[in-house]
Amino acid sequence: MNSFLRDLRLAIRGLCARPGLAATAIVVLALGIGATSGIFTLIDTLLFAPLPGLRDPASLVQVGRTDDGEGFDTFSHPWFRTLRQRTSLLAEVAAHATFDVTVQGGDGAERVTLALASGSYFPALGTPFVAGRPLLPADDAATATPVAVLGEKLAATLFGSARAAVGESVEVGGQPLAVVGVAGGGFRGIDTFDRVQLWAPLSLQPVLLPLGVDLLESHGSVWLELFARLERGASLEAAEAEAQAVAATLAAAHPDAYGGKGVRLARGLGLGPQSRAEAARFGGILFAVVALVLLIACANVTSLLLVRGAERGREIGVRMALGGSRRRLVRQLLTEALLLAVLGGGVALLLSFWSSSVLRLVVAATPAGPAAAENLDLAPNGRMVLFALGLVVGATLLTGIAPALLSTRAALAAALRQGRGPAAAAGSRSRDLVVVGQLALSLVLLVASGLYLRSLGQYLRVDPGFDAARVAAATVELDTRRSPEEAAAAWQRLLEGVGAIPEVEAAALGAPLPLSGGRLSTRVRPPAELGLEAEEIDVDFRVVSPEYFRTMGLPLLAGRGFTSQDRAGSPPVIVVGEALADRFWPGRDPLGQRLGMSWSDHQEGHEVVGVVADMKYLSLGEDPRRHFYFPLAQQVEGPLFRRLVLHVRTASGDPLRVLPQVRHVARSVDPSLPLIAPRRLDQQLERSIGEVRVPAMLAGWFALVAVLLAVVGLYGAVAYGVRQRLPEIGVRMVLGARRAEVARDVLRQGMIRVAAGLVVGLVLAVGAAHLLRGTLYGVEAFDPLTFLLVPLGLAAVTLLALYLPARRAAGVDPASALRQE
Repeated sequence: MNSFLRDLRLAIRGLCARPGLAATAIVVLALGIGATSGIFTLIDTLLFAPLPGLRDPASLVQVGRTDDGEGFDTFSHPWFRTLRQRTSLLAEVAAHATFDVTVQGGDGAERVTLALASGSYFPALGTPFVAGRPLLPADDAATATPVAVLGEKLAATLFGSARAAVGESVEVGGQPLAVVGVAGGGFRGIDTFDRVQLWAPLSLQPVLLPLGVDLLESHGSVWLELFARLERGASLEAAEAEAQAVAATLAAAHPDAYGGKGVRLARGLGLGPQSRAEAARFGGILFAVVALVLLIACANVTSLLLVRGAERGREIGVRMALGGSRRRLVRQLLTEALLLAVLGGGVALLLSFWSSSVLRLVVAATPAGPAAAENLDLAPNGRMVLFALGLVVGATLLTGIAPALLSTRAALAAALRQGRGPAAAAGSRSRDLVVVGQLALSLVLLVASGLYLRSLGQYLRVDPGFDAARVAAATVELDTRRSPEEAAAAWQRLLEGVGAIPEVEAAALGAPLPLSGGRLSTRVRPPAELGLEAEEIDVDFRVVSPEYFRTMGLPLLAGRGFTSQDRAGSPPVIVVGEALADRFWPGRDPLGQRLGMSWSDHQEGHEVVGVVADMKYLSLGEDPRRHFYFPLAQQVEGPLFRRLVLHVRTASGDPLRVLPQVRHVARSVDPSLPLIAPRRLDQQLERSIGEVRVPAMLAGWFALVAVLLAVVGLYGAVAYGVRQRLPEIGVRMVLGARRAEVARDVLRQGMIRVAAGLVVGLVLAVGAAHLLRGTLYGVEAFDPLTFLLVPLGLAAVTLLALYLPARRAAGVDPASALRQE
């Protein structure tokens, strides 16, 4: 210990003697360690960190429905009941469905996420309670008293404390719920992006989520997410096989509802398998980028320490002559590297408190959106600190070993000749290798950035199919106690009032919002002439008011849009998109044709009265999706009639300017009618590009940092080489060498390193592009333009870095240079 403290004192003294070198190394390492630790925090939060409030999360599994062996989807309530009753390897099978509601209680009201949950929900999770009790199986009975469980935050907001909330009552959609418990342990649901603060029994679905259909008994309505806890000693494979057998039994009994359907299990909660795979891909790309930046940063510090070791050649030689062992000297030099890494890690840890806000901005820019970003806990934690400590150790080894070994390898006589011997040559070769490595890794990052930027450019040129300019959108939700007729009248008054605002050009109601991730679909019966009578095809749809197509700038290609005549009780009609028309009526006029819905009571089907241009439904990168539109007035009993998106197009300027007037109109219709999450549609469009834009922007910024570090490293190595060669340059100039020849010689030697770095980098970039090919849009992985322009651009930048050392060498005074010999 005393020996280490002596080494530490000497290391501090040595770094204080070269404050510029120390500061540069600390800043470079802080950038590398901080960026890598920040991305680790994001990946850890999304993929590995256990959700709060769960007992033994390792034994929890998600249960997903498959269709012909594909997918991971939701279940019907009868399927859930059957699975819970007939499986022995799943100790608890639980179900839930989440949606946003306004809850009133105490003296306030809050907009929160509600989970309708089965009585097995909390027992399966093992959630601790700070007051009261959880939901119980008895609460699932239709005759049970309506009850609710609150989260700690909501209980404190509405009633002041958790204990004060128990026994009180809250109201959702006019339905009073007795508060029987408050969940503790920071529990907020089982989805990484959710912040559930209110739980109610599934039996309350008809009241809290009135959809015009009995979801509790419908075999065809799939709306419940399932999870379970494995029995002790049970394997995932055995439990899945048992659940598959239950699915086969259901398919035999109800082939229309369950034919071709199966069950799949996935370990862990938080993200579904598909979302987890996407998050892993997204996080893996970001982590690879910052890891390369860290490697380049370490290479830069290694180069600095190699220069520092060469300058200390005489000191090291003297200490060896006085009896210092090589092992002792290596240990001290590694202590200096450790001190730099620790200081860099300390600065990175300080930066991490700020970086959590940056990470939220990154998540908010993706399709997940700002709400999901706010729900993530990205603050530094113990796992991040341990990871950062591991990076400090790794940075110490990467930056310290080579300089320590090379600086002490020289024989005593060579060291006493001020280091210009075999050790100096080895140090020069090592610095060359470091520079080559920096340039190679920088080229990899630049190529990846170039591919993503090219992909982003292709993405930005995609036509979404609608005109997002000057359109604002906000979710609106009517009280569920209103009758269908009252609700229809309220929507009509809202549209008339908003349409009367002078700045408003058009207004419409519809759902879901384009490119929001929301999807509605139904199975339709194809026309008999296609020969597909026995096959039902899954098709997307929207429910919209008559002015929707005008408000969204959707061109009508044939027929008509919806009118006030398309109301409840009139013949059922639809408007179809181009892709659906081409699929069912290729080369024919679809107007007047009929399309049957598997759930509809209209045996004659819905008449096609219009065809509109296709629009992007889920993402800009998707192929045209088959979809159609229902008139809102004919869906008064349907699932979307109470919760819609209000679209408002203004004649000019920022559409959000009319928001106060729209809110005034909404309150005149219903004082409790909220405008939820108002936004501009062009902002929604930009957010949908986040899956391509975020990797492109981050890769671009990190590539610029990497290039800056590599160029600085190249400049430092060449400049130091020129300084070491000043006596040689002086002799050459005395013997008649021209200044231009000296400059060309420096440039030539520098460009040899650059060429080697570019060659190695291109080889590595080909491999990286191969790995990225599945994440690019509209661009080949081996895009010739990128692989041509990026190396040329990097070569041009390195020429600028070589210019100053070459100019200095050409301006050497021969007499001064010879006096150094």
